[in-house]
Amino acid sequence: MTLTEIATALRLSKSNVHQLLATLSKRRVIERLPNHAYRIGIKAWEIGSRAAPLEMSRIGAPHLVALSKETSEGTSIGILDGVESVCIQLVESPQPVRVHVPVGDRNPAHASATGLAILAELSDEEVIARLPEKLEKVASGTICDRAELLAELKRVRGRGYSVNRGGWRCDVTAIATVIRGPDGRAIAGLSVPAPSYRVTREWIAKVVPALRATARRIEQDLAQAVSPAPDAVGGA
Repeated sequence: MTLTEIATALRLSKSNVHQLLATLSKRRVIERLPNHAYRIGIKAWEIGSRAAPLEMSRIGAPHLVALSKETSEGTSIGILDGVESVCIQLVESPQPVRVHVPVGDRNPAHASATGLAILAELSDEEVIARLPEKLEKVASGTICDRAELLAELKRVRGRGYSVNRGGWRCDVTAIATVIRGPDGRAIAGLSVPAPSYRVTREWIAKVVPALRATARRIEQDLAQAVSPAPDAVGGA
């Protein structure tokens, strides 16, 4: 973006924005291009790479590949950020007709399978406190009524995974389950989305066990990644 575009987007004067850009450029958070436009710099990438979701993304990546091969569908990992679910890692479906969710994509938590799976880990009181009274309608199947949402979250808790039919896109169905950290708390969601015409009872019966098994394997790798190294002096 150019200085003018940034100033317009931020609703600030060009002089103020110019000073901010000069400071960010000096610290390599942004980079000025030959055409005088600006883009994200290497320092911003370094800072972002230290974020916890990046570790989850790194550990989960090979498991997503294996799950995609097993189900012949795309797979993704998402986290809950406030009232939104954010995609942090994905593997595209090998099929010609597939669902695409770019990394970094944000959606209202109540409108996504990942969001529903993670919200189900909260109490009804926590859900009510977190989400706005008026829920955004994203697609024809989005749950917009708070009482209806709480009832759906109860069903998710009962079966251990969420099913989102047309809540994000009218022709997409996704199932998701949570990934737990070493302390047992849900830290992310693992999802398998597909065009709704492919999602049958047989499809769900095949995908759900694979989804759960993959989530457990990711949890095991996470636990190993954070476990303390053995004492090099004292041995076992």
